[in-house]
Amino acid sequence: MDAAQLILVKIADGSFCSGSELGRLLGVSRSTVNNYIKKLTALGLDIQAVPGKGYRLAVPLELFKEPLIYEHLCRSSREWVSHIEIKFQLSSTNSYLMSLARAESQSSGVACFAEMQSAGRGRRGKSWFSPVGENIYLSVLWRFRQTSEDFACLGLAMAIAVARAVKRMGLGDVKIKWPNDIYLNDQKMGGILLEMTGEPQGPCSVVVGVGLNVFMNSSLSRYIDQAWTSIGHHLNGEISRNRVAGMVLAELVLALKEFQQSGFKSFQSEWQQYDLVKGRQVILKMESAIVKGLALGIDPSGALLLERNGKTERFFHGEVSVRLT
Repeated sequence: MDAAQLILVKIADGSFCSGSELGRLLGVSRSTVNNYIKKLTALGLDIQAVPGKGYRLAVPLELFKEPLIYEHLCRSSREWVSHIEIKFQLSSTNSYLMSLARAESQSSGVACFAEMQSAGRGRRGKSWFSPVGENIYLSVLWRFRQTSEDFACLGLAMAIAVARAVKRMGLGDVKIKWPNDIYLNDQKMGGILLEMTGEPQGPCSVVVGVGLNVFMNSSLSRYIDQAWTSIGHHLNGEISRNRVAGMVLAELVLALKEFQQSGFKSFQSEWQQYDLVKGRQVILKMESAIVKGLALGIDPSGALLLERNGKTERFFHGEVSVRLT
């Protein structure tokens, strides 16, 4: 943990801490402390400096703590989490675990959380905005000894896992926009990115990345090109970011084990309750074409079913327009 991170930990609860106290903690001068404060503010943190009192965060942050995340793992999920890593800043948690995935000695069930990402990624090469300490940036490495015929449906199953966690938090109206975006009130709340190394029909390693808005600040809307929401906008009372992290991780590893044993068939009927687009006119954007039709749900292979010109067609790739019509 570098000096700037130590300062953030010290002031994370919103209380004042003087420059001299921070200097003693780090063994540096007050001017050097001020330089570290500037580094933190450059990351988007609103740090107030008040003469005679010191520095504090204008809005307190709940930073990730491994014991608190473990505390919110259900008992049945703990055996499938080999260990948890918490990083302050990564380019992306997926990229970090993909580098570990290539090391055969790395066990399955590794989870990585980051307080911020400098190059967070979404589906189809889109960037994922990742401010410090506000949301969930999580990736899980999972080893598959053998893949099933419906392995292409893994992303749908992982979306159901995240929806299960959100529903357990009290947000029963959570939905999934095919194939794996998490929505509430037609506003995006999270997304999933899967990356794989190995043989598609044999042993392989998959990294499941989840971005989920928890305390996203509305002032950051200018960086996001679609309607969005966060858990904090819908739940009253104090929300623990570590609790959200533990609940999402628990559902992910349980769903990975379930998929490993039974494939997508054990998830398919559950998809119906979360399907955002079924029964709605949608626009599907693909690399070479844009199609419009009535969404009819998915088939057992996870393909999106669209009714066009009186015929039902199957689509395996594409981006369903957020602006549903």
